[in-house]
Parts: sequence; C-alpha cells; structure tokens
Amino acid sequence: MRQIYTLIFCWALIFVSAQTSEVDSLQVILAKSNQDSTRLRLFSNLSEVCSENDIAKYANEAVAIGNKLIASNNLSKAERKRTIKLLGTAYNNLGYYNGLKGKTPLSLDLFKQGLLMMEQCHDTSGMASSYGNIAAIYYNQG
Repeated sequence: MRQIYTLIFCWALIFVSAQTSEVDSLQVILAKSNQDSTRLRLFSNLSEVCSENDIAKYANEAVAIGNKLIASNNLSKAERKRTIKLLGTAYNNLGYYNGLKGKTPLSLDLFKQGLLMMEQCHDTSGMASSYGNIAAIYYNQG
C-alpha cells in the first residue's frame, strides 16, 4: 500500500512540475513577443495550462487582444478564423473560472459567448466543449 502512495505522489509531482515548466516557457516567449496575434495565442494557451487562480489573468488578456484584432479589420480570412477560435477558448476559460468562483450567471454568459465564437469559425470541437459546459451548468442547477 505504501508503494502505491509513493507512486501516486511521484506522478503528481512530475505532473505539477511539467505544468509549471510549460507555463514558464510560454511566459518567456510572451515576454519576447510583440505581435498581437502571437500574444493572443500565448495568452490563450496560458489560460489553458496555468493554475486555476491565474486563468482570469491570462484569459482576460486574450479577450482584450482578440477583440482588438477583430475590430481592426486587418485580418485575412484564415487569421480572422484563428483569432475567433482563440477568443472562444478564452471566453470558455473565463466561464470555467467564474463557475469555480460561484458566479454561475456570469459563467453561463461567458460559455454562451464562447459558443458564439466557435460557431462563427465553424469549430465543431469547440462547439461541443461549449455545449458541454453550458449543459453542466443547467444540470447542476437542477
């Protein structure tokens, strides 16, 4: 039994270390990046792999940059689609974060905004994720 606990502890330690390493690597790249499209991708990725306490920090940055890029109307069709998908991911991550904080109505609104973004870029996987998040809220409400 003790060997099982030791094995679980070692696995958890490796997982946490790998997650911290990925966040650190993304932050180093972010510090060197000045293009908004690159920064959007990095903030979106950081909001996916960071600790739960940092999700809002990174996702809010991604939303701000994504909305700025879309408003600029200087994107090619492919860049616009990629930007909308990253924006949808950021909204879904903000929905998750606010759900953890007990802000269910805000969480639901953010998941719906994420769904709208995923629909606009025809990302079926992202739409499925958004629908799953929305369904979980309704399920938990009874």
